[in-house]
Amino acid sequence: MADIVAIIHVDRIEPLTAEEQAETQRLFTTPSDGPIHFPGPSVHFSVRRALKGHVAAGALLRNGATSCEAGVQEGGDYLLFARQPASPGDRIVPMDGTFRLDETGPGAATLAAVESSLTLPDLTHP
Repeated sequence: MADIVAIIHVDRIEPLTAEEQAETQRLFTTPSDGPIHFPGPSVHFSVRRALKGHVAAGALLRNGATSCEAGVQEGGDYLLFARQPASPGDRIVPMDGTFRLDETGPGAATLAAVESSLTLPDLTHP
């Protein structure tokens, strides 16, 4: 379940640092016993509207490093689903379900449904 649900605008995506690029190369060439977590670029973003939870000022997103992870593109508006970072200063990792917003079509309908579910009272519990 998401701790953060927000409409965001992606302002800028920073390329991987030299250390992150070296780590990516190492992961491709050295066998690993555990799960592999590739470094992902840092994303600067603006919160247009928080629907659930709080996003700390200056927080960064971790852009998906692989096609299996949620990723964003510079200049786009997104409905972000995420968990609060484990520690202050950690990047926010978008969850599955994060998607680019558009003015029409399924994106607008999904946004309306999410907004409704987060603002309407739960009438099943007195």
